[in-house]
Amino acid sequence: MEVAPGERVALVGPSGAGKSLTARLACLPAPAGLRLSGTVTVAGRSGLLAQESATALDPNVRVGRQLALAARRSHRGRTAVRAAVAEVLDELGLDAATADRHPTLLSGGQRQRAALALALLAGPDLLVADEPTSALDPVTAATVVDAVRRALERRGAGLLLVTHDPDVAAGLCDRVVHLHDGLVVPAPASPAAPDRVGRAGRVGRAGRVGRAGRVGRVGAATASAGVDGLLRWDGVTRTWPRPGRAPAGVSDVTVAVRPGEHTVVLGASGAGKSTLVRLAEGREQPVAGRVVVGGRDLAARARGRRVSPPLLQSVPQDAGGSLTPWRTVGQLLDEARRLAPDAPTTAELNDVAHLDPAWSDRLPGTLSGGQRQRVAIARALAADPRVLLGDEMLSALDVPLRAALAAGLRAYADDRGTTLVLTTHDLRTARHVARRVVVLANGVVVDDGPAAVLLDPAADRAADPGPSPDLAAMLAASARVAGVAGVAP
Repeated sequence: MEVAPGERVALVGPSGAGKSLTARLACLPAPAGLRLSGTVTVAGRSGLLAQESATALDPNVRVGRQLALAARRSHRGRTAVRAAVAEVLDELGLDAATADRHPTLLSGGQRQRAALALALLAGPDLLVADEPTSALDPVTAATVVDAVRRALERRGAGLLLVTHDPDVAAGLCDRVVHLHDGLVVPAPASPAAPDRVGRAGRVGRAGRVGRAGRVGRVGAATASAGVDGLLRWDGVTRTWPRPGRAPAGVSDVTVAVRPGEHTVVLGASGAGKSTLVRLAEGREQPVAGRVVVGGRDLAARARGRRVSPPLLQSVPQDAGGSLTPWRTVGQLLDEARRLAPDAPTTAELNDVAHLDPAWSDRLPGTLSGGQRQRVAIARALAADPRVLLGDEMLSALDVPLRAALAAGLRAYADDRGTTLVLTTHDLRTARHVARRVVVLANGVVVDDGPAAVLLDPAADRAADPGPSPDLAAMLAASARVAGVAGVAP
């Protein structure tokens, strides 16, 4: 395959097809142990935006300093460097205060855009972007797609885009190359309909009631959760100052999730979704309010201790950093299964997370980003939790697989008596999973109601004023970007 000067080419295909490996060879040496034949030739300078943005940024160095170091490769003088940094931050919708923060204080979407700024400032002739919008909400994704297009046109640079999203490919690229099992293949006749993809019988199980006695097994504390919520954020506040803007984080948020009430938290990048997850995990402490899991106040527990594994498990956005790199997939799952007396079988975990049994002897580093994400989901489910927290946990998957896994996950959760609480910016995922939707904007709840009402533009609004402006903007942006590709939003 070839990318001509100034051409924008999308590399698409299912998870594990070889997209990231192929693209990275344009920027980096071949990984150790890889059998490589043929040649890779780049005429000029190439820049890489990696899929897991957390690994692209030094957590100990402020974002502005990292961007300035990159800008010095193509700009001379302190004034020109500062102007270039300010310009690219503005292009990507990041405020100037972002430059003064460390990457660990940014949301996933903000980190993704900071990593994109880092790649653009190096002045590449070819930008290799591996899933640049996977962590972004529809409004921000549309903004970033426009910004990347303008930046490439102004610089005359080419683009090799790795993506699972046909909307982004259609909006950014001149040409699409399809990969499957490491081979370039003809374009499929038609894309699979997301709500029809999946293993036989999985979606049909969604209506089943959880196994008898399942909720009661966790004790009296969880029994009371039917009224007060299995997981409850009660007036929680956890904020960080942002010069010239409202504080980041969450402010006076109250959300109670009852058993079986699969809840999706929507919101733009930086709205506070990940902060809610960290509070529920015990990794952050609220400055006001409290977090209650299974009837127990987290603040009453010893400092630094987490909720017992059988009650709550979480899946982070960047799965690569959460999997022990020297343990095989089989060892990771077996270790988690030992935490639960009634753990699911390995076959069940492989089925719901779409894992290949042959991966059992492989290390996480030999898997693609989407494959690692599925392993992280399976490991969390292996402990048989009552609550599964997922922070953008399906964002690294291609659209048909994401839809199939979301529908199968909801069916599996109904069967096991597990309650799903997921953060996402993807409205299609929300429609497959959610019974209830909570929308955050600037750290406060602006929508909270049934998914069937809030996510359906055609819903009867006679007794309902409709979604907030924030959710309405997300719905409109999703429809606008999807309309470019001619697919359902």
